[in-house]
Amino acid sequence: MKQIYTLRDSLKKFRNLFFFMFIIGTASLNSYGQGNPVVAKDWTALPEADYMLDVAYQIIDCDGSGVYFLQLHLFNENKTKSKANFKLIISDQASGKFFEYVLSDFPIAFASMLSADCSSTDFAKLKVAIPSGYTADKLSVEITYQ
Repeated sequence: MKQIYTLRDSLKKFRNLFFFMFIIGTASLNSYGQGNPVVAKDWTALPEADYMLDVAYQIIDCDGSGVYFLQLHLFNENKTKSKANFKLIISDQASGKFFEYVLSDFPIAFASMLSADCSSTDFAKLKVAIPSGYTADKLSVEITYQ
């Protein structure tokens, strides 16, 4: 049986491809020129919100000091919704500990991609410090959109 793809299917596949290419490119640029960053978990996409907000994260020690951060990347595809609202549950699979991070009413325009990075404080709310005692490469992240 021959499968027929619609323009919408093609655009969605292109959008997903573009999103992941942007994340990979951003990750490369973010680490360029910094003192020995250590990536514990590379960019990982979370499930998309019903209102067409894409969220991805990475866990990184920006300068090799042993202090890790969860950095977020947001992409808004919704023409009518210009605020990001969600809760993250960050769990340490090694110890069973977890903590929550809530992002409320974070402004993001239609078709915008915003990303935290090691060398900037422009999007400080998209950069979450991992508490001491957590194993950076054993963290998992769950998202609940609000």
